[in-house]
Amino acid sequence: MNVPKDATSPIAPAADLLKGSAFGRVYPGPASPPFDSHDPRDHALRTLRRFISLLRFQRVGETPDGPTITFAIPETMIHVYQPDDVQEHGPKEGIGFLPGRATHESYGLGPPEVLDDTADKFGDGLVVVRRSDHVETIPVEIVAAKQAERNGILAGLKAALQMDDKSQALRLVCSSYFDVVASFRLDESENIDDAGATLNRRRAHLFLLLVVPEVTLVRYRRTLVLPEAITERGIPEE
Repeated sequence: MNVPKDATSPIAPAADLLKGSAFGRVYPGPASPPFDSHDPRDHALRTLRRFISLLRFQRVGETPDGPTITFAIPETMIHVYQPDDVQEHGPKEGIGFLPGRATHESYGLGPPEVLDDTADKFGDGLVVVRRSDHVETIPVEIVAAKQAERNGILAGLKAALQMDDKSQALRLVCSSYFDVVASFRLDESENIDDAGATLNRRRAHLFLLLVVPEVTLVRYRRTLVLPEAITERGIPEE
């Protein structure tokens, strides 16, 4: 049987070089969805950035007997990557997610896992398949002007990362990435007091273990199941 070329596939015409067939090549069917413009790490960290921006931190007041001061960190001060225009974005207060090296843990030699509950959820005739897990230790750098602010941010983040009542990790729903759940587990932390402290640059590091599924949206073939008609044949009466 000659299978027609899938001109709408995001890997066409490279798919013709495959030993087998690309997952989700269905005929006939709608156009194959294009590749995502962000990888799972990016979606997970953008979700974490949004979560942190909604937290309310506390620090001690200006005087020992003064009231505590509540403050927040806006998204514009939480950087997923180093900005392109580095010269215009000099060292500033805020939080930065530093680069790390990831592993991609697959589920064996078989095909990806089809998430049946996502059928048609993100498009008619489309379903999400889970390829592997993106696993990475994310260094998080915190920069604050004063020691009190650094302490308040550290205390708040450590508490928030361990607030899940069913897990030792913080689990966040990535609404921009097919509602997959990314988990962030606090592994290590450290305060850094270097020459920058005299320039009102108090730094600290957290190290988070990120685990987020790597998924793809593909087409699937519908199977039409017709109800079976049951008839009873009796013995004719004489």
